This record gives sequence, structure tokens and C-alpha cells, in this order.
Amino acid sequence: MSFKMYGMNSCIDCINAKKLLKEKNINYELIEITEDTTSMKEFLKLRDNLNEFVKVRQRSTIGVPFFVFDDGKMTFDVDEAIEHYKK
Repeated sequence: MSFKMYGMNSCIDCINAKKLLKEKNINYELIEITEDTTSMKEFLKLRDNLNEFVKVRQRSTIGVPFFVFDDGKMTFDVDEAIEHYKK
């Protein structure tokens, strides 16, 4: 199963998630949202439209890391992402 991780290189939670995924030898596609406008727009489309981001928008936070699986599963939690990946 494959998945994307939306994140930022300057985000400590993203840094820690990438480290844990590497330790677990889990392959994923990193979408570095500050790398280019295409990646930022892709993330903002998710952030502005998905119910998963309601609390994020209310707190005026960014909402990364955010994991999106090919089967539609989405989570902010790296441990949950790892468990779903193993299924």
C-alpha cells in the first residue's frame, strides 16, 4: 500500500515522522508543501475542503504531517499511518 505524507522540512513533527518511517523502512511519497506552489496548492485544496481539517482550521494551524493513503484513509497520526500501512 502506498501513501503520501504532506509536510514541511521546518516542522519538528514532520521531521520526527520522517525519522520514524525511515526506521520502520516504510516507503512513502513526501509532498514538501513549501517546495513549490504546485505542492502548496495541492495541500491547501485538501486543507480547505476536507472535514479532517475542521479543528486545524479552527485553531489556525497548518495541519502537517498529514498522511493520505491510496485507499482513502487519512490521518495526522504517524503511528496510525504505520499501522494502516502494515495491513
